[in-house]
Amino acid sequence: MAAEHRPFVLSYDRSAADRTFLLTSFARVAAEWGWMAGSPAELVALAAEHAQVRDGDDIEDPLGLAADAYAACAERLDGLVSPVIAALVKTMPAGSGAPT
Repeated sequence: MAAEHRPFVLSYDRSAADRTFLLTSFARVAAEWGWMAGSPAELVALAAEHAQVRDGDDIEDPLGLAADAYAACAERLDGLVSPVIAALVKTMPAGSGAPT
């Protein structure tokens, strides 16, 4: 998601403002503050409090570019999704059936 997409999302649901983030911003919060979250909702609340958009946070769409652009985009997405998943897994209660 690029910063330009946020207003579009909020035009459909203004109440989503505290739950709409760039993946890069959310991943930073998950990596830095995720240890404090006791639930996915708490992780989102932490992101609402601490997420900041920085230069370079937009994920460029590789549509129409060469295959290496798609590979670079996929690699970046993988690196961003990993800390989010790790933070979410930590919020899962023991014995919830979640894979370990």
